[in-house]
Amino acid sequence: MRFMIGYQMTGDDRFLDLLLRNREKIGEVYFAWPDIPSGRGTMKSGNSLNLYEIQKKLLSDLKLLSDAGIALNLLLNGHCYGRYSQARCFFEKIGDTIDFLASDFLLTSITTSSPLIAKFLKQNFPEQERRASVNMEIGTCES
Repeated sequence: MRFMIGYQMTGDDRFLDLLLRNREKIGEVYFAWPDIPSGRGTMKSGNSLNLYEIQKKLLSDLKLLSDAGIALNLLLNGHCYGRYSQARCFFEKIGDTIDFLASDFLLTSITTSSPLIAKFLKQNFPEQERRASVNMEIGTCES
């Protein structure tokens, strides 16, 4: 059995070291991008780092995970993107983020709760597996 693990930014590298030591048991690590709402809270919570430092640490950790052969899943599963939910700049930001992550890291899938984002992903990133978020509360094929 292989596990899907949610990325956690901690004050030290114990969590990351644990993931790397057990990489054969981990099929995937899912993570949110720091400045895109994800439904997971922010990495800023309980963290003294600024946004730039958070992103730098995240990228470093994602590189180590990718190099260890652990697949990555980007979470785009916020429930509300406010006035940006249909804005071109929002979709450009998502597209640029995915392009960057797919070119330098082992990004293999994206999870979203937005039908609009899912359609955008299908049209622009067909090579990426797309998943419906548990935040959509889909219980059966009928619901």
